[in-house]
Parts: sequence; structure tokens; C-alpha cells
Amino acid sequence: MKGKRYRRFLFLLLAVSLGGAAAFAQADFRPGYVVTNAGDTLRGEIDYRGNILMGRQCTFRAGRGTDEVRYSPAELVAYHFDEGRYFQSRRVDGERLVFLEVLVQGELDVYYYKGKSGEHYYVEKVGMPFTEVPAVSGMVEVDGKQYARDKLHAGTLNYFTQDAPALQQDINKMTKLSPRA
Repeated sequence: MKGKRYRRFLFLLLAVSLGGAAAFAQADFRPGYVVTNAGDTLRGEIDYRGNILMGRQCTFRAGRGTDEVRYSPAELVAYHFDEGRYFQSRRVDGERLVFLEVLVQGELDVYYYKGKSGEHYYVEKVGMPFTEVPAVSGMVEVDGKQYARDKLHAGTLNYFTQDAPALQQDINKMTKLSPRA
């Protein structure tokens, strides 16, 4: 009798764990729209996934039960979730097209991208170049000496906000960058 209960328990445990894995991989479509390179705006639903996947592709469907279309950054100008998250297709590292999340849009635009190599932040301002903000912290060795790399972002952000001294005080207090600050 114990053997039967044990096998039943193992079967139930296996079924629950496999079901959980399947649920983890399920799509999570949310209302939004995409803007094609031709300038067309298509309303529908966008698959809401992790930051790495959303930086590489956008999976769109016109509505429940319709075919899914997977777009690369080369095929879209942008995509936007109705709840607020917004992504633009941009070139980074001189060549590669990715979807950058727009964190701030105004006089100073701030972008976020999470790839396999980690998190990346970019800033852009009229009259200034599109620039990656160093977000790496830790130690670095130069000429045999160890130096802390904390707050590397402060110099770049202070340069881009030199016309807003009040912002620079806040930047200098930041210990690290975060997309949801």
C-alpha cells in the first residue's frame, strides 16, 4: 500500500513540475501596438516576456486566436504596451539593432537594454552623441593596482545634465543604475 501511495505522490509531483514548466513558457499577450518601418501602426496584443527576449524580438498578434507575427528590430521602428512600457529599434555598439526600452523621453532620453552580456543604459540629447552609460561596478586592475568601478555612471550622466545642477546632486547620490528607479 505504501508503494502505491509513493508512486502516486511521485506521479503527482512530476505532473505538477512539468505543468509549472509549461506555464512558465506560456505566452503573456497584453494590449499594445507596433509601428512598422513603413510607418503603419498596428493595434493588437504583444507578448510580454523577459527583458532579454523583449530586446531581441517582438511577438505580435492582431487579437486572440489570430496568427502570431515575430518581428526583429530590423522590421519595426517601435512597439508599445498600453500599460506604459515602450521599446524603440536602435543601433548599439555601432552596428547591432536591438529593441531598447525607453525609460525617459524628453530633453534627455534614457534607454535600457538587457542582453546576454548584462544590462546596458544609453542616453541621448540634442547636440550630443548617443552614448552608453557605464553601469558596471566592482573592481578593475590598472598597472597592477586595484580600483573600485562604482558609480562610473555619474560622470556620463553629469556631463549630459550639466545644464541642470539640481539633477546632478541626485545623480551623485545614486549608487547604481536601475531600470525601475
